[in-house]
Amino acid sequence: MLAKIAKQHPEAELVGIDYWGDNWEYSKELCIHNFKAENIVNKVEFRKETASNLPDDLGMFDCIISCLTFHEVQDVKDKTIPIREALRHLKKGGAFIFIDLFQDPKYYPERNKIDNVIESQNGIVTERKSLSEILELPFPLKHKKVLGYAELIKGRIVE
Repeated sequence: MLAKIAKQHPEAELVGIDYWGDNWEYSKELCIHNFKAENIVNKVEFRKETASNLPDDLGMFDCIISCLTFHEVQDVKDKTIPIREALRHLKKGGAFIFIDLFQDPKYYPERNKIDNVIESQNGIVTERKSLSEILELPFPLKHKKVLGYAELIKGRIVE
């Protein structure tokens, strides 16, 4: 996904964050190789971080995109913590686009808590759609055990 963003915005400085566990170095090398193979010239940094506790030196961003990450964070039970952490690094006026299994009560038993976390970081939701409203998901992707609970939440931080 970061490579697609880089191609559409060649002037952008990008940071890719993932935990990748024991495969970190291998995964990082693959990402760097993919960027070179695609002749992507953006300034890019890949960092091994947990989304539940992002470091302050990460900086502030104009836009943060997360795709099916928050529910995968293993070191916290409350999956809204990674949402808060992401928004904590978003500049005033900055945009966010999050796709996750937000409709799955297993990961998000209190759906209003998602909105509360966004509001607590001075965020507003400008769009919220089920992934199946955006993409035609064939079986088995549309099944609840795969992407049936996926939802896009888009918004920004108010100035």
